[in-house]
Amino acid sequence: MPRLPEWIGLPLLLVAGVVFLLFGWRLYRVVMVMVVVMAGGLVAAWVVRHWGLWAMLGVGLPAGLVSGILSMHFERYGVFMLGGAAGAAPVLASQAYFFSDHNMYFAALACALIAGSLAVLFWRPGIVFSLSVLGATCIERGIILGAERFRAGLGVRIVTSYNLPLSLIYLGLILLGVIEQYREAPLEKRAPLERKEKV
Repeated sequence: MPRLPEWIGLPLLLVAGVVFLLFGWRLYRVVMVMVVVMAGGLVAAWVVRHWGLWAMLGVGLPAGLVSGILSMHFERYGVFMLGGAAGAAPVLASQAYFFSDHNMYFAALACALIAGSLAVLFWRPGIVFSLSVLGATCIERGIILGAERFRAGLGVRIVTSYNLPLSLIYLGLILLGVIEQYREAPLEKRAPLERKEKV
């Protein structure tokens, strides 16, 4: 996949993580479109990755835009993609733990389908949890990449030597995001589709 320069990518990861984690439900329609645009574009670019960077851009940009437009008009599609991204992101961010890319992609696809379906089924809890997972993943990944940037080998050593503390911190970030989003957002705030179906 195309890589951003570290001086751009690391701040973006951390800022996006904080926004997803703390303000996700309050801004979820905006965040949903952003995530769907990125997810749709990256998946399409990955499919044609062997054809070079220009092919990836030529396919990925239109696919991302179409995905974003669909998510605005078909909210359940957007929520499914949001949940799917939350299911796949932790798997793809843990590439070091897989023996082959095939196993990783299969696990990411399975988690994406399950998480996307659960997000649509449970709606607000699914959206809040998905955004918390995405936020925690971005923050954890940004910190590890930042450690690697600070000192070569430090990020790898953290990942390989401190699995339990990393897992606990990751779960703690997810829990913080869920609590904060439920505390800050008004309880009556629901998606239009959900209100229509309950009338």
